[in-house]
Amino acid sequence: MAVEEAVREAGGYSPADIGTDLMRKAFNQEMGKLTDSTQSKRNVRPVLTCLLGLSEHTKTRIHIGTVNLTDPREAEEQVLLA
Repeated sequence: MAVEEAVREAGGYSPADIGTDLMRKAFNQEMGKLTDSTQSKRNVRPVLTCLLGLSEHTKTRIHIGTVNLTDPREAEEQVLLA
């Protein structure tokens, strides 16, 4: 997943860091490397929640690699989620 790869690269995480565990590390409200420390916890929490949902939604695709979408609606859904 491109979002996961971008988070891993931006935070300097290893390839072993994947999915929701990666998102929790990167956007942890207290010490996440990618958390915007200028924002209140109230503003940070929705970003983490969104990324956790995205990771859960696409976890099957992570394990099978890049998927060629043929249904325009499914492609649109994936773009909107990202």
